[in-house]
Amino acid sequence: MDRRDFLKYLGGVAALGALSGCGGGTSPDKVSYNNQPLFKNFGNIPFLPRRESGPQPPQTTTPSVSINDIVADIPLAAYSRSVWHANLPVRSRMNPMGYVNRITLHHDGSPQGNYDTSVSQVATTLRRIQSEHRKRMQAGDIGYHYIVDRSGNIWEGRNPAFQGAHVKDKNPHNLGVMMLGNFEKQRPTTAQLNSLQNLCHTLVKGYNIQPNNIYAHRELASTCCPGRIMLPYVTQIRGNLRSA
Repeated sequence: MDRRDFLKYLGGVAALGALSGCGGGTSPDKVSYNNQPLFKNFGNIPFLPRRESGPQPPQTTTPSVSINDIVADIPLAAYSRSVWHANLPVRSRMNPMGYVNRITLHHDGSPQGNYDTSVSQVATTLRRIQSEHRKRMQAGDIGYHYIVDRSGNIWEGRNPAFQGAHVKDKNPHNLGVMMLGNFEKQRPTTAQLNSLQNLCHTLVKGYNIQPNNIYAHRELASTCCPGRIMLPYVTQIRGNLRSA
């Protein structure tokens, strides 16, 4: 993926989706990134300035967990906001991102876990999460920039030109990536882990983020997120990206 394609990929909310409504789109709007923007109908926004370095996460011993090796050129694909019928963001409740120097990984943590198997089920879940974030936190949009479902599909969340609402007091310059599931009680799927690792790889390369600046939410705040079962995989992903 060259820089121009990456800019389109990270361009945030589609001009049509963000400005004129995100309804419609009853079939998956899924495209690979071969010389095309990852999300259809994305408008051009200024590329977020890159930061060369940032704070380091706590170091832990890398466990023996199996995650497939990174394939740098694997075609990523994603579903746009129009597919999940996202409500328009409330711009007055959001702050500019400025630049990006870290990524924080989350789970949705729903008490019953997540077992969505269809696009329509995931779309319903994302609309619920967006609604909850807007009501509970008075957030301007869903708090996360990217979501990875149980089938390994990547979904467009908040425009990365704006700070997320995913780590209290640490949202500036911080991309939020959430995986559907409760990893205190269920395991992420292999498809989720593969997509998460490749998404992180793409973001790290595009923004020149240090792999050590990929955090589990619980490393930045008092929370169990993204779950005790997920934590070893976060450590493994950091290690894989350092050696990539």
